Amino acid sequence: MKRDLSAAVEDLAETRTLAESQARVYDNERSLQEVCQSLKDRLFSAQSELASFKVNHELQAEQWREERNYYQNLLAENRLHVESMGELATSAAQPVLLQLQAAESTLSQQASAWEQAEQTLTQRLLDAQREVQMIREVEQTYHEQLKTAEDRNSQLQRHVLDLKAEISSLTDSLKCAKESSERLEKADTKLTAQLENMRELYEEQLSRVMQLESAVQCERKKAETLAKEKDHLISQLPHHSPKDSLSDTGLVLADDLGQSPDTVCQQVEERFVRRSGISSSSSVTGSASPSTVKSVAILHPPTPNTQAALEYLQSLLNLKEGECNQLRRDVVRLTRAKESLLSEVASLSARAERLARLTGISDLQQDSPRFKSGPPDELEELQRRYDSLLLIYGKLTEENDELRLDLTDIKEMYRTQVRSYFSCNSAVCRTGPS
Repeated sequence: MKRDLSAAVEDLAETRTLAESQARVYDNERSLQEVCQSLKDRLFSAQSELASFKVNHELQAEQWREERNYYQNLLAENRLHVESMGELATSAAQPVLLQLQAAESTLSQQASAWEQAEQTLTQRLLDAQREVQMIREVEQTYHEQLKTAEDRNSQLQRHVLDLKAEISSLTDSLKCAKESSERLEKADTKLTAQLENMRELYEEQLSRVMQLESAVQCERKKAETLAKEKDHLISQLPHHSPKDSLSDTGLVLADDLGQSPDTVCQQVEERFVRRSGISSSSSVTGSASPSTVKSVAILHPPTPNTQAALEYLQSLLNLKEGECNQLRRDVVRLTRAKESLLSEVASLSARAERLARLTGISDLQQDSPRFKSGPPDELEELQRRYDSLLLIYGKLTEENDELRLDLTDIKEMYRTQVRSYFSCNSAVCRTGPS
């Protein structure tokens, strides 16, 4: 049961870990979406910049072409003008020639500058295209990662639903186990109340035994006094009648047995005290056993009649048998409850193992000793109570057997006394007429 509870706790911790990992997956998914959105924005801005750059480049190239055509036309016109002027305008055209040469050099320089600018712009265009290609590849990679994360998220969600169902079933099983434990606690409380009642009965019987013992001591002293007086009277009389012989039957019985009248009672009392001492030393609660009180009470029954004493012993025996039957029923009921709890524990263990296989937990057996240092669980308490009830049942069964033996001994003793009484009576009757 403890292992199952530890497995359930580990499953709950694993569920929390899975929930946290799912939250992290959600956060990663949002961050990936934000990165994708930023890359899309950068791609859009790069595309717009490339388009504007192309437009500006075409406009500037067109402008440079127009300027070159203009200068070429101007150069042609200047050449024609120079040729038309001829040698007449050589002196006057000399500055113009210089200006033309300067314009040609300037035009060549501007053309080279335009070529360099065009190459630079072309290189920038190629770099922008490569960057756009890289951005598209990164976006494709992010899309694949996002799809993988979504698949993993769906798997985790299904796994979390399975874990929730397992936790719900384990919670129901734990609730049933708690209800069974409460029922067993109620039964234990009832048995404790019965034990208290038996203890109160023991105290009452003990007080009654003390009173009876004091009364018996007084009666014994009176009997000894009467016996002494009777012996004195018998010693004074030379002959006695059959009626006196009948009255002296107890003394004759004691003489036939070779013991005094008090010795027989003392032997019976010692036997019962010895049996009650053995029962009281093996008592479960540490106090005197109920059989001790009843055995001592048997020594001095409520009435001096032998039949009443036998009936009293028979009633005590029936009471003990009833208690033993009740304890047998309790033991059977507790055994069934224990078997049901063991079956529940087995089912919970199977569910915990299946849950461990589903979640991939391999160190569940290594982490379980952490929970062994805590307080004892309900199953150990129920096992302890069950063992104590079995022990009480065994002790009461032993006391019942001892009562049966005591009753048999008392019956045999009474039979011996009756046979001795009749034999002595017949002997006195035969010797009376002589």
